[in-house]
Amino acid sequence: MPDDYVAMLTDKVQEQLLQFANEEDFKQYLRFLPNMSQYSLENQLLIYTQNPNARHLAGFQAWKQQGRAVTRGERAIRIRAPIFEPREVRDTTKQANAEAKVVPFLVGYKWVSVFDIAQTTGPEVKRANDFVNSHFASNEQAAMLYGRLKDYLNEMTPLTITSQAYTLAESRGYYVRGDERIVINEAEPSGVAKLKTLFHEYAHAQMHHTNSAYINLPRGHKEAQAEAVAYSMMAHLGFDTSGYSLGYIATWAKSPETMKQALKEIRETLQQTIPIVDRLTYPRLSQNLAQKVNETSQSYSVLLSQAQLRVYLPAIVELHHVTAIEAYDRTTSSIALLKYHPVAKMLFDDQGMLVKTDRLEQRNVLLLNVLDTTNQAKKHFKRFNEQFTLQDGNEGVKLTHNDTGTVIATYADLAEGKHKVNQLMTQECVLQGREMGVANTTNKLSVGNIDV
Repeated sequence: MPDDYVAMLTDKVQEQLLQFANEEDFKQYLRFLPNMSQYSLENQLLIYTQNPNARHLAGFQAWKQQGRAVTRGERAIRIRAPIFEPREVRDTTKQANAEAKVVPFLVGYKWVSVFDIAQTTGPEVKRANDFVNSHFASNEQAAMLYGRLKDYLNEMTPLTITSQAYTLAESRGYYVRGDERIVINEAEPSGVAKLKTLFHEYAHAQMHHTNSAYINLPRGHKEAQAEAVAYSMMAHLGFDTSGYSLGYIATWAKSPETMKQALKEIRETLQQTIPIVDRLTYPRLSQNLAQKVNETSQSYSVLLSQAQLRVYLPAIVELHHVTAIEAYDRTTSSIALLKYHPVAKMLFDDQGMLVKTDRLEQRNVLLLNVLDTTNQAKKHFKRFNEQFTLQDGNEGVKLTHNDTGTVIATYADLAEGKHKVNQLMTQECVLQGREMGVANTTNKLSVGNIDV
């Protein structure tokens, strides 16, 4: 991604942090957070500055797998994704000659494109909070959820949640540090108020316990943290939050770093709270979603044996050690460099992202050549013009992969097709020279009597 665009996004994030001094702006961000709880704070801010109404993101291919298509002309939301590379490690603490295991190591980050569900069309995609927002908004439902959450915290956490009647003028509830006890005022008649108070006090218990790094923060800071979590959770459930006050946040917004740290603390607490509430509000849907994710991960395996790769690139059989593979990536319409790790049995792109088997099966990634300095590898190398045909016919100009018959690209006219193909062949020459140590040579593709 261009450096000036990165700089622009970075500046926008810094500006947004200062704008959170406005309470309504901050409330909008808190309403946005539950839909993005799986993302890092940096990505949450990046997403919000680009599309504050985003609620469900996925990449182009991920939407395609769910039967949805990105609407033509929609601008991608740019976020940072981790880059992993496989490394062998040995745990010698228990055994001196322990067998090496291949594990993924974080080596950096790359910019990737994602799209909000509103930027796509196709079959409806249901998530747990879609059900929650449409079914949990009444006082009766709030009272029921309050009871469920109270029981869950008593049974599944070290906390003790009790009720005690006292005057509402004192408080609706409180958290006792050290005893790990939360007391909710039984005199409060509103189920909505009780639920909101339990979220507030549970946030205190998570952020301000005896061993917490945040225990010595000013009282106003801690109250604002807990109230921000409660506000976000109630908004997540679809309740009216218009009367909530978050005045202390103006103090945070005096410094972008202070605001960023406060948001980090809120995010961490929401990450612990949202999954609990989703399970309690509709356990069957939550189980179905977990099962679906598990089935998907099994269906689209990341493990690839050399025997499996041979189906897509027969020349692999000639090599004992694969150094690199030239491929065509239909997602980016470009020549790509892939790395195959024979021990891990994983295929990576040149930025460390895993290439899953489904992308090969659906021919979204076409394996073209093994790239190696050995004579055996060079013998099997096929140039672009041997693997693809540019056809100018009644249905337009198409670029076709000869071995599979896959139409990998269509162009408005022959001039555009020739221009794009020239770019691809240039990419191939650069890649070949870089990986195989040979000089770039002329590579022509014929279209009837036309040389590209």
